[in-house]
Amino acid sequence: MHAPPPVTLVGYYKKFASVSGVMAAATGVGPLVSAWLPGAAPAYVFPPLGEIRMPARLGVVFLAVAATYISFYAPPMLPRAAFSKFFRVGLISLLALGCYLTAFRHFVRRIDAPASGSVIFVSVGYQRTTFAVRTFASDSDWDMLRARGTNDEEVSKLWTDRSVDVARLCLFASYCGFVLPLVLIFSLGVRYQG
Repeated sequence: MHAPPPVTLVGYYKKFASVSGVMAAATGVGPLVSAWLPGAAPAYVFPPLGEIRMPARLGVVFLAVAATYISFYAPPMLPRAAFSKFFRVGLISLLALGCYLTAFRHFVRRIDAPASGSVIFVSVGYQRTTFAVRTFASDSDWDMLRARGTNDEEVSKLWTDRSVDVARLCLFASYCGFVLPLVLIFSLGVRYQG
């Protein structure tokens, strides 16, 4: 009995025309495609990161492509070991999803704009600036954003730069921790399919 011929990198990427491959591709390019979704849908697919949202989307797509490449070069595994690794990577993704949902709850504000009929999601920090404390002492985050606006310039007047950066980093890192392991799992599925 002969061993099957080794799969080349080109052959591996051709195998992405399968259910696992489509799932890997959809998960990997979802952040980029979400930029063109209507209404509030983009904020549900990728976190609102202010002016760096598009570079961050591109970064996730490049990391997803790297995850597919890594899965090609992963050492071969027996079925039992593969299941164990898939389970652990899936558990990492699940934990990261919990972190992402928690960060989203703490750092993302939904602002309804009745005049235009739109919904805006904006990420904020955890520490208000002196200006915000003085001007909006008893107001909520939502009230401050309605009064001042939701662009990055206004956000930086209301929350300290460091707290906004930490909040956005938490959102981005936990999002990547959720999405990239899924891309890796689906890519390994492509690699190990018959």
